[in-house]
Amino acid sequence: MRTVQGSCVVLAAFGAFALWQIGSAQGHRLVGAGDQRAAALQHGRAVLAQEAFSLEPAGQIGGPATAVAVAGSYAYVGAGPRLLVLDVADPHAPRLVGQSSPMPEVVEGVAVTAGHAFVAAGNAGVRVLDVTNPRAPVEVASLETVGMAESIRADGGHVYVAGVHSALPDGSMVTRLLVIDVMTPTAPRVTGFVDMPGWVQGISVLDGSAFVATGWTGLQVVDVATPDAPRLVGSLATPGWAMSVAAADGYAYVAVGQARSASDRPGLYVIDVTTPSVPLEVGALATEGDAVAVDVGGTHAYLAEWERGLRVVDVTTPISPTQVALLETPLYAEAVHVGGYHAYVVEGCGGLRVVDVRTPSAPQEVGRFDTPSSATGVDVVGSYAYVIEFCGGLRVVDVAVPEVPAEVASIEARWYAESVHVSGGYAYLSARGAVTETEEIATGLLIVDVTTPGAPVVTGFVETPDTPEGVVVAGAFAYLAAGEAGMRVIDVSAPDAPREVGSVDTPGSALGVDVSDGHAYVADGTGGLRVIDVTMPSSPREVGAVDTGDEANAVHVAAGHAYVLTRSELRIIAVHVPSSPVPVASVGTICDPAGVRVADGRAYLANGWGGVHVVDVKSPASPGDLGTYRTPGQAWGVAVAHGYAYVADLDGGLQILRIVEPSPPPPTPAPTPEGARIALPYALRNHAP
Repeated sequence: MRTVQGSCVVLAAFGAFALWQIGSAQGHRLVGAGDQRAAALQHGRAVLAQEAFSLEPAGQIGGPATAVAVAGSYAYVGAGPRLLVLDVADPHAPRLVGQSSPMPEVVEGVAVTAGHAFVAAGNAGVRVLDVTNPRAPVEVASLETVGMAESIRADGGHVYVAGVHSALPDGSMVTRLLVIDVMTPTAPRVTGFVDMPGWVQGISVLDGSAFVATGWTGLQVVDVATPDAPRLVGSLATPGWAMSVAAADGYAYVAVGQARSASDRPGLYVIDVTTPSVPLEVGALATEGDAVAVDVGGTHAYLAEWERGLRVVDVTTPISPTQVALLETPLYAEAVHVGGYHAYVVEGCGGLRVVDVRTPSAPQEVGRFDTPSSATGVDVVGSYAYVIEFCGGLRVVDVAVPEVPAEVASIEARWYAESVHVSGGYAYLSARGAVTETEEIATGLLIVDVTTPGAPVVTGFVETPDTPEGVVVAGAFAYLAAGEAGMRVIDVSAPDAPREVGSVDTPGSALGVDVSDGHAYVADGTGGLRVIDVTMPSSPREVGAVDTGDEANAVHVAAGHAYVLTRSELRIIAVHVPSSPVPVASVGTICDPAGVRVADGRAYLANGWGGVHVVDVKSPASPGDLGTYRTPGQAWGVAVAHGYAYVADLDGGLQILRIVEPSPPPPTPAPTPEGARIALPYALRNHAP
């Protein structure tokens, strides 16, 4: 068996988060070896072999709401890798009037001042957009931060960027607060920085001081009166993870999420910062859930409380903050901005909610603008892409013109799907948390009629013993990889009445499945690859198996070979004789494996933080790396059709990549016999010596 060893460069993880460090301000492209290697590795990007083949960005749609800033009658919402501009002059009917082109990374934060939006775009640094014409925001500058730009605030002629994690030469990490001069927005420049303890989560600026929420290390106070020389002057530990901070009238209001211990509580903590070098906690209000964001308007603080919603706190007396209202928002409140008489709440699974807080004790939702949630899976049939989402739901996207994808329909999120397969006018989803007719929570196969793509209808459901992870349909049967329950066979000849007819209890945990020539191939976690004869679907039986070494997560079968994605590599297994599968090669370049599809002699790997990895498998026994395309989010699923790769890119939404084939080599001219005359074109003859 031949092994191809590549490289996967991933930065150190902090807590539960792993960072993939890149920093290209030039957008994305497939990168390979040669002169690009040094520059790419400098940004932590995986670099593999080079070929004339490439992937290029073609279109993008979707992505969850992540951040909001309000200026005048417009709300600027980060949604996936784009900045959306919403007209909120009528808060009851916010409407989209403009949007930016996709950025290289997902929007993490946004600040607006002087006709420009400044976007913290993760590893893509700070992007500057001219929004003087809200209908046509255009990027006019960018600034590489050599790390992750996560939180951003504007004050005067400066922008303060927090959440920058830079890799030092020894491989360690340092967190920084950057001060950026934006008096000339088209030419931003860093004027100073200060290293910070902890993991920067949020920032607020008041009267020459920057207040920074730094996770477990609490609140940090930085003197920025002299922007060229910021300096850390004070700090205060908090009883939990400091997520966000808002400063007003001599106080810093800190939203604290996860508590340090059972005796500590998340909530709102009020810090007296009248003497910035000696911050002092003077008041607190415990909350039931994690407080993830805070803003202050007048005498009230507004907390975005993850699973609970918007909590309104009276801080007229800062030492005794008092809750006056709780407005439940069921789809995960994660950011809030207060402007005038309204609070603008961002929900990662629901978009933007506009809340009237004219009477703080009686907040009322008056308007809403929906955005998709994170894309986790995709299938493409004809001119439509069917996208499933992390928070539930199915979206149907018209991709007849891949450069301009357009959503034509969606189904309300009453379930969460792990994978989707479309066949014969129906979409089959491996669903978890599905709500049945009796309102019970169940897991199983959900069937959606998409005969009319613009009007999808849920038509059938069948329960399975464990959460299904993958689904494929062949003929009148659906095959489910159902985790600990093994592989389940479902008769879908009557889509409105599906029924289980067979099953195989595999030794591991069935995570992925594909069917070819009467055999099902199951990626069975620690059980490796299992080959199951399904010529009689009601009596499936295992006939072969291969130990894949590491956990098998996904599988696709093409041209007599099973392509198995494990936690560490792509394993290529010959299955011409299904009962005697034979490993023939492996490619050890997997970073965060999620899915695999093979088309036209190439394997496209959905590689999580690593983007889309492409392997030449025209000769399966001798695979070759073609490169990695770094997507804005995390590639969780991939489909290939009509010369395009469609990537379910989690927070990056649906990414559509054009497959650019190598140009054929120019014909080799026939050799000229010695002494023969060469006929030159007229223009060249006139200039010949």
